[in-house]
Amino acid sequence: MHIYHDYISVHIAYLQWRFKLGKRRISVETATISARLPKALLDEIERITKECHYMDVGDYLREVIRKDLEARRGEKTSGK
Repeated sequence: MHIYHDYISVHIAYLQWRFKLGKRRISVETATISARLPKALLDEIERITKECHYMDVGDYLREVIRKDLEARRGEKTSGK
C-alpha cells in the first residue's frame, strides 16, 4: 500500500506542476476512448512516451490531441 500511496503522491505533484494547479482543485469530467492502432504505430508512440518523459501513452496522446485542437481553432480564427 505504501508504494501505491507514493505513486499517487508523485502523480498528483506531477499534475500540479504540468498544469500549474498549485493547491487549487479543478474538477474535470472525463471520458474514455479506445482505438485500434497498427503495432508499428503503437511502438513509435511508446518510444516517444519514454524518451520525452510522459507519464504514460495517455498523457502523450492528450497532449497531441490538445495541440491539434488548438491548431484547428487557430485556423478557424485566421480564416484558413
